[in-house]
Amino acid sequence: MPSPLPRPKPCCLHPISMNIISFLVGALVLIFFSTLQKILVGQIHVVFQPRGYIIPTLYGGFTGIVLGQWYRRTKEKQAALLHAYNETLVGWAKAIELRDKSTEDHTQRVVLLAEELARAMALPEADLVHLRRGALLHDIGKIAIPDAILSKPAALTSEERAIIEEHPEQAREMLENIEFLKPALCIPCCHHERWDGSGYPHGYIGEEIPLMARIFAVADVWDALTSDRPYRKAWSRADALAHIEENTGKLFDPTVVEAFLNYIRPTLS
Repeated sequence: MPSPLPRPKPCCLHPISMNIISFLVGALVLIFFSTLQKILVGQIHVVFQPRGYIIPTLYGGFTGIVLGQWYRRTKEKQAALLHAYNETLVGWAKAIELRDKSTEDHTQRVVLLAEELARAMALPEADLVHLRRGALLHDIGKIAIPDAILSKPAALTSEERAIIEEHPEQAREMLENIEFLKPALCIPCCHHERWDGSGYPHGYIGEEIPLMARIFAVADVWDALTSDRPYRKAWSRADALAHIEENTGKLFDPTVVEAFLNYIRPTLS
């Protein structure tokens, strides 16, 4: 009597193999239904080649779906990261104001005014992003200034004034290695430069001063003059406006002043 055949052993797949098979089956199902849906709505046109192969079309549809999802997720992550960067800058600006109580809320006001002035001058949106970042950090160099000078309730001596005038270069040292802030660096570093070369720290003249810094300078002086400071009361808006007009072509870029006057005068009536 022939010996009985051995009973087959049950087939057991390794868990990793099962995962691979599940992935492949799921991918095929996704390919089929996603591509079928696109065919039905006319987003994919199936063209049969002489050999009648449809696999390349299916593969292309699947690849497009995967790449589209990856691109969307990447854009979402980039947007979240950019938001975190910008919120960090706002936090830095608040830290500066906490250090220098005399300029409380100055940063937010001057950021908004500089943005409006830049829009009035038709600056591209990309430049407005950099202008806002630079405006938020325009006085970050003051972190390095001693409290006794920064908060002095009287006029500064010439020696103290010289120390204050170091803050644009302090800002450069703090920020110059931060890649995404490089296009905005001109405002912290150049917002005290003046059209006639009388400003600091470099004594730049005219268009040697970056445009964003020239725009910000007008907004900054306007807000500074119309706000209380420890050593003086706020000027009237009329007096501040007269000061800016009188210094057109001296301290301030005439083109920027013209745009500023067109923007601010309707708000004075």
